[in-house]
Amino acid sequence: MSAPSPAAILFDLDDTLIDSAHAAHAGAIAWHQEIGAPGTPDPERWRSIEIAWYKRFERGEATYLGQRIGRVREYLNAPDLPEEEALELLQRFYPHYLAATTAFPDAPSALERARRTGATVGIFTNGGFEMQFRKMKHAGIAHPWLKVFAAVELGHPKPQPQAYTKVAQLLGTSNITMVGDNLENDVLAPLQAGWQAVYLQRPGAPQAPAGVVGVGTLDELF
Repeated sequence: MSAPSPAAILFDLDDTLIDSAHAAHAGAIAWHQEIGAPGTPDPERWRSIEIAWYKRFERGEATYLGQRIGRVREYLNAPDLPEEEALELLQRFYPHYLAATTAFPDAPSALERARRTGATVGIFTNGGFEMQFRKMKHAGIAHPWLKVFAAVELGHPKPQPQAYTKVAQLLGTSNITMVGDNLENDVLAPLQAGWQAVYLQRPGAPQAPAGVVGVGTLDELF
């Protein structure tokens, strides 16, 4: 890390510390079969729909619940599906997702190394606290010393500037380094907020722009 050393180090959760893409793929197949959805399970389509609806949430075009309802309706080609039924169906997806949730091999040691720097270490995620903490527990990284900042409870998701302002206020510092796989949410927006940022380029990720610090694995940190 560049000087001065950060007072806080925050990690993104999904696809940074935990393999969310794999869990979503496995979960979508099992969920599709359990609920008796028509046709063949299409985890790639489920994932693309999930990402698109989450982008709407991040841009403020949909509420957190709204994006959850929207992706179920779209995947099932049922635009008139009642909201409560859509949410009930989605609740049946999560046990399958959680069963397939694992930490990336480089995640546990990276968290421990970050802690040994003396900085406050935490998670800054665009989900809701309850669900994200359950994922952390299943992945074996729900350490009591980790601070968790979740978009739903913050009132603003990444990359909205208010999210970074709120987290800095809660930490009492803007000397923060953000580590994550999403170039906009975890790198460009934090830099705009006056933080430091490290772009995690796992295989297949877009290249980092000039001037952006990038690593291929969390093993390269600290």
